[in-house]
Amino acid sequence: MVRRVVFGEARWRATPVTTADLNALMEKGLLWLRGDTARWDVHYAFFARNLGQVQALGREEGNIHFFTPSDVVIA
Repeated sequence: MVRRVVFGEARWRATPVTTADLNALMEKGLLWLRGDTARWDVHYAFFARNLGQVQALGREEGNIHFFTPSDVVIA
């Protein structure tokens, strides 16, 4: 049985999210899973004010998701 899990982080800073930030989130996820990724469908989500260049990764990778304030706030 495969289970799904989402590891996420919210950032509200003017500086953009970097690949180092994304890698740190992924490492935290692996620690939580204790390296056992075979039974998990793992996804990562960043909620950020400024996504910078990492947003292109979301288009390339199906398990990385990025959200800006306009994605989550209904005006």
